[in-house]
Amino acid sequence: SIFQIIFIINFIASVSLLPWIVVTKGKHLKIQKKKYYLYYILRAVFNFLGIITWVEAIKSIGLNEATAISYMIPIFTTILAAIFCGEKISLKCLGAIGVSFI
Repeated sequence: SIFQIIFIINFIASVSLLPWIVVTKGKHLKIQKKKYYLYYILRAVFNFLGIITWVEAIKSIGLNEATAISYMIPIFTTILAAIFCGEKISLKCLGAIGVSFI
């Protein structure tokens, strides 16, 4: 089932973060202001929906195509950050993005 796959993904992520949480005593996990609770909830909901759609997409397309797409995620993230967040992209970064599409 897709929810079992999502559980395994999140379990592995939680276990891998556990040493960092123990070392830092979880001080980076505290929400600083209560007004940010809604943003954390929205982030969790969109993360959950993203994992569901990603697992469903992998079932629909082949694993080799899914791997190729996952290698492109940092490039798409950079482009979308420039468009929606106003991030400045250096000429070197633009060159790297251009080469990656070749």
